[in-house]
Amino acid sequence: MMLKADQNPAVDQRHLFFAFTPFHHIIVTALVRRPEFSNHKVLIVNTASRNLLIDGIEVINFHAPSFTFFYRIKMYRDMAKKLRKLLQNRQISSLTSPHPHNVLSNALMLGPNNFPVNIYEDGTGSYCASENSGHLKIASRRKQRYAPLLGFHYRDYSGHFSGIEERQMNTGYFLQTGKVYRPDLFAKILSIDLILPGDRTDTITAGLVLFLDQDIEILFDKHTAHQLREKMYNYVNLLGGDVLVKRNQSLTGNVEINRFTGKVLEADPHEAAEMTALHHRPEFVVSFFSSALKNIKQFIPESRCIALGSMVLDSKRGSNLSQTLLDMSVEVI
Repeated sequence: MMLKADQNPAVDQRHLFFAFTPFHHIIVTALVRRPEFSNHKVLIVNTASRNLLIDGIEVINFHAPSFTFFYRIKMYRDMAKKLRKLLQNRQISSLTSPHPHNVLSNALMLGPNNFPVNIYEDGTGSYCASENSGHLKIASRRKQRYAPLLGFHYRDYSGHFSGIEERQMNTGYFLQTGKVYRPDLFAKILSIDLILPGDRTDTITAGLVLFLDQDIEILFDKHTAHQLREKMYNYVNLLGGDVLVKRNQSLTGNVEINRFTGKVLEADPHEAAEMTALHHRPEFVVSFFSSALKNIKQFIPESRCIALGSMVLDSKRGSNLSQTLLDMSVEVI
């Protein structure tokens, strides 16, 4: 069923936010305190595996994938009813989300509703031509098929992953406003002011390598993915220090930790990579092409942030991610 607002008078309005990853927690925590969201209540729907708690803010921590199949369906249907009720009673004064690729956000961002829709940063995709294509398009069409079972209407879309080419967006919130992709598609663009824990003058942990894993196996053929992982092991071992492995929260065993020659530690996979870096302050941060590289470089300029796979991604998909990372002081190898 399509979520659609009617003409009932506004009652108990709130600003609705969606957060899908631990990185989104950092952004949303900063945004909800801004003056433009102080005129109504705030409701955050969080689907990341780590709970989000903010004093004085209503948060729905929605972790349906961890339950059985039929219970997941029930949870999604209950969520659809809740969102539908908010729409029918005209209780949503604005919607702020990183993208409409999630089943929950899609129906609201791309539906026929008259409240302002804002976008906040979702990593490097906010700064280059990150199209809803390839494995993302396959996932999008799959969601279009099964969303009605969950109580939602999902609209497949083309163009930029964030949906900015599908509808007029009100405000874009970004860490680096001068580098935003297609700024002309926003009514206005504002900077996100983050309050991060720790003293930025703290000493870097000499020799420590933070490796941020990614699910490259869904992007590349088996041979290409294997070559990239071999390149990563060889490069990290050449650096010669202890290795802190930060797995992606959706991955289980892609990293073979016995391939590292240094002492290996494992970071919490459910924590944002940026927070892991702030806690440990590594000398080196290595990944294939994670968006966290450019954020960590911005938060900890003393760290060397290195992308080992962006040129391969560019050649396979015709993207310009390498140049985007270079423009943000990330080393591309």
